[in-house]
Amino acid sequence: MLNTIKITTAIICLTVLLANASTSDLIDKAYQQLNSGNTNAVLQISNDILKSDPKNPDARFIKGLGLTQKGEITQAINVFKSLTVDYPNNPESWNNLASLYARQEKYHQARDALISAINTHPSYATAYENLGSIYSKMAVIAYNRALDVEQSNQKKPVNVQLALINRFSNSTGAPIKSTIQIPASFIEPVSKKLPDIEEKSIFSYDKEKDQILAVLHGWSKAWSAQKPKDYLMYYAPDFQTPGGMPRKIWEKRRHERLLKPNFIKVKVEQTEIVFINDTTARLRFLQDYHSNHFRDKIKKTFIMQKVNGNWRISKESIGG
Repeated sequence: MLNTIKITTAIICLTVLLANASTSDLIDKAYQQLNSGNTNAVLQISNDILKSDPKNPDARFIKGLGLTQKGEITQAINVFKSLTVDYPNNPESWNNLASLYARQEKYHQARDALISAINTHPSYATAYENLGSIYSKMAVIAYNRALDVEQSNQKKPVNVQLALINRFSNSTGAPIKSTIQIPASFIEPVSKKLPDIEEKSIFSYDKEKDQILAVLHGWSKAWSAQKPKDYLMYYAPDFQTPGGMPRKIWEKRRHERLLKPNFIKVKVEQTEIVFINDTTARLRFLQDYHSNHFRDKIKKTFIMQKVNGNWRISKESIGG
């Protein structure tokens, strides 16, 4: 009974908030709920906006994210598909559509959606990262087929996880009225030549390089000092948590892991920075972790994003 009262009260409060807020405020509120893992509130806000403005791209986009977080993948695909029809020049919708196709093991559709994303923005870093993952996965499948590997004797491979993009960048543009046809890339071979990523020399970005290295060393020092609050501030607001885990849960787990050992020592070395564009860089380094429970030395890769003038970690992975 008490829980029912709490839920009802929360819904009433949210309804009052929706009635007195502008669309942009509601979208911001929806993103706050998304980051908190409150998918029901996300869907309520987006659906309320769409009742009066059915074509609102921001509301449709975050509804797709909410459905994804809730695990309703087919419905989320339909949302992002409709966005690619109305906004075919928007790379975020194509990228997220590809991510969802990959979860369904529809790798050819994922590849074609990513090519469409790249065709809209030839230097779109996230789409390139995801496309590389898709091609690697497709290569493994093709190799196994070539060797006539018996599936019954093999463990089912883990689905490739593609990064989602959390913001729709073209909400001010008018939707295209005509129905989009199947992109040419859907029927072109895998060997289609893609535009190269513009990777600028790190030597022309000395100041930015120093700032990125300062972030890396600050991050490792905060970890070594077992200061969770300082450690977490180095992650971007839209950091891609492992497996799409809600940000609050991920932060709680990192907080616990930082405080659990009696001591932690983290050293970083062999750093390598490649700038993809003025606000995105790839940072590779060797991490030496030592605590009273465990010790290892691994290669790590960070995708760094410049957020409000400061470099922050937007994606973290093991290896190159």
